[in-house]
Amino acid sequence: LGGALVVAGFSFMMWARILFTSRNTTLFVGTLSSQLVCDGPFRFSRNPMYVGVLVSLLGIALWVGTMPMYVAVPFAFLTFNFLHIPREEQMLYELFGERYCAYLKDVAGGGVVGGKRFSRRGVEPSTTDQHLARCADKRSDLFV
Repeated sequence: LGGALVVAGFSFMMWARILFTSRNTTLFVGTLSSQLVCDGPFRFSRNPMYVGVLVSLLGIALWVGTMPMYVAVPFAFLTFNFLHIPREEQMLYELFGERYCAYLKDVAGGGVVGGKRFSRRGVEPSTTDQHLARCADKRSDLFV
């Protein structure tokens, strides 16, 4: 099972990476994108590279069976969902506006797996929910 997950995750991630490369857009976190890529694996997930990494990490953890690998999976998940993805979604909204709003409505999954965000104050709307609300208001001045 572990080996199959590694292959599946790596393949999904590389499909997205090859698509980014063919469109001449950046692969680097925090760098402005030159295009909004909405096809290929991005039809299924807004973050297929992160999904691929997580599936691969889970496969490696199951394959190797050591505690550091098991710990790496939730650590990577939390890092992606709470550090990288919200910042990237903010940048995409600022760059692509209405096109990004339409994409948010078409493709499920804010963060790596979507859903709500938990904090000390309880359940909060996900970054995606916040962006969709702003898209519905069509008031980009809410982003500060």
